[in-house]
Amino acid sequence: MPVPYVCHLVFLELYKRDIKTAIAFFVESDLFSFLLNRRGEFDLVPKVGGEQIVFKDGATISPEGSTWTWEQFFRIFYMEYVKDHRQFLEDQIADRLDAESLVVDLDASADV
Repeated sequence: MPVPYVCHLVFLELYKRDIKTAIAFFVESDLFSFLLNRRGEFDLVPKVGGEQIVFKDGATISPEGSTWTWEQFFRIFYMEYVKDHRQFLEDQIADRLDAESLVVDLDASADV
């Protein structure tokens, strides 16, 4: 599985748990670099049900209602991934995050 795709899945799982942690992960991830290198500068805009990527030319990526879904975007840039493995990866990511308590309260750590 391509690393940016796995980063996308990690971002989605983190987003369900804690939006601030998800965004902190996103800006340091290979997914962020992949988007920037392929399409140029973009904004991460809140949208009902998640975040939407908005590029300077107006093109967008989000789960639905955009120029591209994430899967379409990955296919456009020739990233091969096996759709059948997605559920397995999602389960593994969730289990790992649970086991390692990787979600931190950024507000609480700022008070230290």
